[in-house]
Amino acid sequence: MSGFDWAAFASGLAGAAGAALAVMLATFAVALKKGVHRIVDVAWGLGFAAVALVSYGLSAGDGDSTRRLVVTVLTVVWGLRLA
Repeated sequence: MSGFDWAAFASGLAGAAGAALAVMLATFAVALKKGVHRIVDVAWGLGFAAVALVSYGLSAGDGDSTRRLVVTVLTVVWGLRLA
């Protein structure tokens, strides 16, 4: 066996999918209320930021903490720039 932690992987994947879904559902609700669907372009960047933050939180205790923080910060900055 490889020793790969499938439970942690599945938990991270579910958390990331949940974060992306939450951002997209909130965007859909706002779009319906305002009648403007082009705001989805803003949501893509916010979705990346949300996924990065959730993944960072769920990966606590695994890997190098400095590297995890740097990757998270860079991804959040990039996502906010897109938004």
